[in-house]
Amino acid sequence: MENRDQERRRVPYNVHDSDSFRVIEDEAELETPDGGKIMLVAGGVYSFTDGSTAIWRTRSPFLKFFFVVA
Repeated sequence: MENRDQERRRVPYNVHDSDSFRVIEDEAELETPDGGKIMLVAGGVYSFTDGSTAIWRTRSPFLKFFFVVA
């Protein structure tokens, strides 16, 4: 059961145009195609450009506020 729960928390993350957000609660991790890890932590502001890809992993409920940069 634990492996299935872990797989449910693995979500492909593919950016179209751009994605900018602030993490409100908890944390998540992005694993990039080259194996790098980006920790997304409460209070952090993040921005990813068109074409960015990763695997998004959350370990607990996660809340973010996204915004549009024009």
